[in-house]
Amino acid sequence: MELAKTSWVLEPKNAELRNKLREAFAKWYDHANNEQNENCIILPISITRGTVIKDHDAVRYNIDFVNKVEN
Repeated sequence: MELAKTSWVLEPKNAELRNKLREAFAKWYDHANNEQNENCIILPISITRGTVIKDHDAVRYNIDFVNKVEN
């Protein structure tokens, strides 16, 4: 599935992703979102790097998601 560019959640091109979001967050999705408002958008985010901390900072993993390596 290709991520949509930033756009209104009810745009037809966002239907597949919207359905997945509605299913994953079913308990609160309708309460938290007003899909009729065109400012309710899909905002794709690409994580390029991150840090995983384990055992209260005893172990750290610095991950480069672009090059798929641990630093």
